[in-house]
Amino acid sequence: MNKKFRYGLIIAGFVIFGLVAPLIVMFVSGKTFNWKTKKLVSTGIIAFKIEPKDANISLNNLAVEIGDAELKQIRFLTGGEYKLTIKKPDYFPWQKSLYLEAGKVFWVKDENKKIILLKTNQTIPARLQDVSEVVSDGKTIAVLAKNQLEVWHQNNTTTPEQYLLPQKTNQIIYTKDFHFLLTADDLPIKQTAYLIDQKTKKVIDLQKHLKNLNLSDFQFAEDNRLLALGELGFYEYSQANNQFKLLVQKAKAFTTLENLAYLIVESENTLALETLDLDSLKTQSLLANLPKLYQPQLAVNNQKNIFIIDRTSLYQVSTLGLQTLTQNLGDLNIKTGQDTNSWLDSGELKFQTQGNPPVSITRASETLKTPIILPDLDYALFHNQKTITALEINPEGGQNRYNLYSGTEIKKMGLVQNNTLLWILDQDQLKFLTIR
Repeated sequence: MNKKFRYGLIIAGFVIFGLVAPLIVMFVSGKTFNWKTKKLVSTGIIAFKIEPKDANISLNNLAVEIGDAELKQIRFLTGGEYKLTIKKPDYFPWQKSLYLEAGKVFWVKDENKKIILLKTNQTIPARLQDVSEVVSDGKTIAVLAKNQLEVWHQNNTTTPEQYLLPQKTNQIIYTKDFHFLLTADDLPIKQTAYLIDQKTKKVIDLQKHLKNLNLSDFQFAEDNRLLALGELGFYEYSQANNQFKLLVQKAKAFTTLENLAYLIVESENTLALETLDLDSLKTQSLLANLPKLYQPQLAVNNQKNIFIIDRTSLYQVSTLGLQTLTQNLGDLNIKTGQDTNSWLDSGELKFQTQGNPPVSITRASETLKTPIILPDLDYALFHNQKTITALEINPEGGQNRYNLYSGTEIKKMGLVQNNTLLWILDQDQLKFLTIR
């Protein structure tokens, strides 16, 4: 190699570097050349995660190939409006309009959330017939069918535990681990209830106690002790001697969380809210002079926010007293121990997470039932008499809405197996629907 040739290579290298270096700088800084304006412009990124991750992605109706990485990034986009569409066979399509600022990263969902595609309708046979009640905690399902109680656990959905009951019942109350269950029938009218110990397989008839004490409401404490509301007040059941002991007189409503019972108690013609330590039996007053309540119910979330439900009114206890959330309450899903509660307020579906201010999802002219809020999936589920609907919680850029199931007379529904399997009580048939 002679000197002239070497100089030529060096000069060529400088030329190539001079041409490539600006391109590298443009790439690193996220800039592109706009041929219309003949200027360098900043570009942005649309970022998201999806489930299933192999779904087809298009932007402004043009297919986008991103690869199989969990984090999807569409790069070098000029600022402006875009329509993102995600599709996969056998799933409902997901679509959202969004605005990308030049030089910014736009996260379609929060960084820790995914865009979840829901499966399209399937033909599903009835799993059980003649069903009167179904309850679940997300892992275990308990079903009343005729005179039999069946319990399915998440790790065994093919061979349920079965208990034959002397009489037909239509209510189920259960402990946190489903160790104990109580089934009852139209309390306090029919005065039929059975306590079931799943470990010993023992069924205890509580009928005589219902008649003597006029018990109307049962709940289990976190340590599995059975508590009840009767004509005289608040009771605790002792399985050892098969007796109910009166703990608090003139109690009108109660619920339990951890080792505390929350009670509405009548005192000198007024109502008061108080707690009872179930171990020491010490009481503490929380709020006196409650308004007149006709059929009060109590619920406490995991952040110790207290809710009072009375007919069509919903209240929340705060440091300032009793706050009215609505006086036009429709159907609701407010339970002790939940982080997220939901209700219908004059046809408007609202939810509240961890005691934060209520958030409105949608307004509907139809009667909606059993609202289930899934913040991690960004969907709300609800039904009318014939249809189960999934509605995207976030309305920005268009609110995706899907009809998951069409039936005859939907009574209840719930989710199990990490929110992938939807159980449905349609008329007297129990069905299961895989939604993701």
